[in-house]
Amino acid sequence: MKDHVYMEFSQAGTNKFWEATLDGRKFKVHWGKIGTKGQSQTRTFRTEEEALRKFETMARSKVRKGYVEIVEESDADEDEEE
Repeated sequence: MKDHVYMEFSQAGTNKFWEATLDGRKFKVHWGKIGTKGQSQTRTFRTEEEALRKFETMARSKVRKGYVEIVEESDADEDEEE
């Protein structure tokens, strides 16, 4: 199961990032314009399942809006080993 995702959106002069991290019941989102500090928000859910659902729903929403997942080389290596 994935617990971290980093995406970028570059279109029509807009360059944004969106990053999400899942840690048990905690779900942290970090977003903003590429090259800036951006903003972040952390939410704690009642259950890990609720947090996971929110993580997956938001990630799918970003993909539908045109965001592209950026996979670091070390992350790609780990996925291949599984």
